[in-house]
Amino acid sequence: MARNPLPKQLDRLFALTADMIAGATTHGPTVGIVQNTAAVLTTALAGARAAEAEFQTARAEKSTATEQQNSADTNTKTFIATAKGVLSPRLGKTWNTAWTQVGFVNNSLEIPTSLEERHEMLAILQSYLADHPDHENAPLDITAAAASTLYAASTLARKAVNDALTNLSAARIARESVVNTLRTRMRGLIGELDTLLPDDDPRWYIFGLNAPADPETPSTPAAPTLTPGLPGSGLLFLDWPDTSRSDRYRVWQKSPGETAFRPVATVTESDATLTALPLATPLEFQITALNEAGESVPSPVSTITLS
Repeated sequence: MARNPLPKQLDRLFALTADMIAGATTHGPTVGIVQNTAAVLTTALAGARAAEAEFQTARAEKSTATEQQNSADTNTKTFIATAKGVLSPRLGKTWNTAWTQVGFVNNSLEIPTSLEERHEMLAILQSYLADHPDHENAPLDITAAAASTLYAASTLARKAVNDALTNLSAARIARESVVNTLRTRMRGLIGELDTLLPDDDPRWYIFGLNAPADPETPSTPAAPTLTPGLPGSGLLFLDWPDTSRSDRYRVWQKSPGETAFRPVATVTESDATLTALPLATPLEFQITALNEAGESVPSPVSTITLS
C-alpha cells in the first residue's frame, strides 16, 4: 500500500501543497472536503513561503555580517603583526614580561589564534600607543588613532554578527512554526481524503498524492560492504542487507572524472560481483532497490581502491 509522506525539503513541500490546492479547488466541493479546503491551504502556504523568504534574507544578512567581521579581523591581524615589528626594538626580539603591556600575555609573540583575543589585543595596543606616543610609527600607520579606528570597526562588525545571529534564530523559529502549521493542514487533507476517496480512486493523483492502493517503492538500501578480490584481479564483491519491498537491486558506480553515478549491474539478490575494474583508482559505489512501483533513493556511498 502506497503512503503519502510529506517531503522534508521545503521547495518540494511547497510544490506538493500547490498540487493539493489545485486538487482541492477543482474537486474539493464534490469530494466533500470541509476542513482543509483550498482556501485554508492557500493561507497556510502563503505564510510558510513568507517565513521561508524572511529566513533566507536573515541567512544572507548573517553571511554578509560574517564576511565583514572576517575583513575587520584581517585588518586587525595585519595591524598586530606590524605593531609587533615596530615595537620589538623597544620591547625585545623574543617574548618577555614587557610584552604583556601590549597584550602578548601567553609567554609567546605568536598572534592570538582566536578573533576574540585579537579584538582584545587591539584595544590594549590602542591604549599602549596612546600612553607612549613616542613608540608610534606614523608612516606604517601604527598609531593609537589607527588602532582606535580598527577597534571601532571590529566592534561594529562583531555586533552586526551577533545581531544577525539573533535575527536568524528568530526567523528559523518563526519559519518552523508556520511550516508545522502547513504540514498539519496537509496531513489533515490527506486524512480527509482517506475517508472520502476509495484507495484506488484516480482523483488522488489530482491532489499530487499517491493512491493508497498503489504499490510502494522499496526502502533505501544500506551502504554496500566492498570486498576486493585477489590483488591485480580487478574483482570486487559487494554485499548489503536485504531491503523491504525490493524485487531487485541496481548497482551504481562512479570513477574519478565522472560527474554522476552510472548503473553497472542489476541483480535479484542483495549482493553482486563486478569484474575488470581499474586498479589504483578510487571507485565509488551505491545501491538502489526496485519494484514495480519504482526505484528507491540511492544508498550511502562506499569507496574502495583496488590494488
